[in-house]
Amino acid sequence: MLTSDIANNIVQETMNRLDRNINIINTEGYIIASGDPSRVGKLHVGALEAIQRGQTIIINESNQHLWDGALCGMNMPVSFQGQTVGAIGITGEPEEISEFAELVRMTTELMLNQSFHIPQQVWRSRTKEVVMEQLMKPTPDLVQIDKQLQLLSMKLHPPYYAFVLQMDQALEFNSMLLQKTEDIFGSHHALVGLLDPHLACIFVFGLPTQLRSQKLETWLDHLRRSGIPFRMGCSNEAIRREDIASIIEEAGFALKHAAPEQQVTLFAGLEPRMMALQSNRLTKQRLLDRILTGMSESAVQTLQAFFDSNLNIQDTANALFLHKNTVIYRIRKVKEITGYDPQDFQDALALQTAIWIYTDAEQKGESS
Repeated sequence: MLTSDIANNIVQETMNRLDRNINIINTEGYIIASGDPSRVGKLHVGALEAIQRGQTIIINESNQHLWDGALCGMNMPVSFQGQTVGAIGITGEPEEISEFAELVRMTTELMLNQSFHIPQQVWRSRTKEVVMEQLMKPTPDLVQIDKQLQLLSMKLHPPYYAFVLQMDQALEFNSMLLQKTEDIFGSHHALVGLLDPHLACIFVFGLPTQLRSQKLETWLDHLRRSGIPFRMGCSNEAIRREDIASIIEEAGFALKHAAPEQQVTLFAGLEPRMMALQSNRLTKQRLLDRILTGMSESAVQTLQAFFDSNLNIQDTANALFLHKNTVIYRIRKVKEITGYDPQDFQDALALQTAIWIYTDAEQKGESS
C-alpha cells in the first residue's frame, strides 16, 4: 500500500511545510522516499524497530550509537486501516521536532488514506457509469449489471423509477449537483448517468412509493433553489427488471413532449401518444395524408387546444384568445374537410393521433 509514488508525494508535501528532512520507510526498514536522495534504498534500523515495536523511536546523541548509520530524529510507525504499513522519520534534534512530530505522522496517515480513497471514488463513479450505460440499452445485460453492482455492494430491487433531467447549465461540469442527487435518494438506491452535456438520467430503485415521493420533492426543491432552469420527465413505476429500459424511455418521452412552460412532466397519460409515434412509418404517413391534407396550421392549432381543453369550446377560446364562435366555426370546418367530427370520441382520437404524428415530424424536420 505504501508505494514509492505515494511516499514521494508525502515527502514533497510535508517538506514544503517543514524545513526538515523527511524519510518514508517500508515495512522491511528500507527508505523508499527521502528529502535526501542519497538515503533512498538504505536500511534504517531505527525506523525498522519503530515498525516492529509499533511505537515511536527517538534517536539522539546519547543513543545514536545503538543504530548504525542513523541520524538524530524521530521515527514513528504509520498505520493504514488498522495495520502498520511503514514509518516516517523526521531528521533533527528530538527536542526541536517533538512539538510537531505527531502532527506530521497524522498528516501522513491522512494523505495515505486520501491516496487510497480518491482512486476508489473514481472507480466507483466509473462503474456506476458503466451500469447506467447498460441499463439505457434496449436490451440491457442484467446478469452483467448484477455483477457490476455487486462490486459496489448494490442490488437492483423494485419498485423502479426513472427521471430524465434537462438543465441549461452543462451537467458534465456540475458533479456536485449529480452527487447531491444520489445523496438525496440514497447512494444505494440511485444511479445517475449523463445522456449528453445538458441531459441526465436518474434511475431510482428499492424505495417505497411514499418515501420515493418525499425524496423527489426534496430533490425538486434543491433543484429549484439552485436557480438553474430545468425541466424533467418522470416515468411510471415498474416492478419487473425487464421493464427498466422501458421506463428510462418513458421519462425521456415525457420530457420531450412536455409543454414548454411545464417544469415536471409525468409519463402517465402519454402512453397513447407514445404508441402512436412508435407505429409503422408508412402507416403514420397514410393517416396524415388521409386526415390532415388540406388542413390549415390554425385549424391544427385549434384542434390541439380543443383536445387539451377536454373538448370544451369556451376553454379553447380562452386559451387561444379567440371568440367562441370562431372556435365553433373552425371545428365545423375540420369536420367538413376531413370527415372526422372532433366532438365524437372515435373521430377525436383519430384526429389527435394524426396531430401527434404531425407535430413529431415537425420537430424532427420530417414533415412533407
